[in-house]
Amino acid sequence: MTQAPRTKKGSTPAAHIASSHAIASGVEIYVLGAAFLVGAITLVVEILGTRIMSPYYGASIYVWSSLIGVTLGALTVGYFIGGAAADRWPPLSTFALEIIGGALYLLLIPAMRQVVLSSTTPLGLKADRWRAPCCCSVRPS
Repeated sequence: MTQAPRTKKGSTPAAHIASSHAIASGVEIYVLGAAFLVGAITLVVEILGTRIMSPYYGASIYVWSSLIGVTLGALTVGYFIGGAAADRWPPLSTFALEIIGGALYLLLIPAMRQVVLSSTTPLGLKADRWRAPCCCSVRPS
């Protein structure tokens, strides 16, 4: 009977594969958990967007549909660009930098809110229902 070939430190190839799979599952858990948290934060920011815009435009169907449309469009673009970036730069540090960049952009919303909403209010609710959500909600993903 032949024995399985030994690799470094006397472990078999199957043991090496099993240990690398355990590491990969930890990375997968990290990525899935981060994606879940970022998605939850995105939904919270979407809901807060109506609170930010309601003093200027109210909480009408136009405001809600604009925010939902802009959020879904931003998620689509972000997932496309993020997927391309993950293929080109696979280390997790790139993923972490993307998340940090999005979080830093969220910090700008309170500063941009007054200027953007004050400048778009004269255009009217129906005429400019897309500009304010785009300026206040779309962020790099």
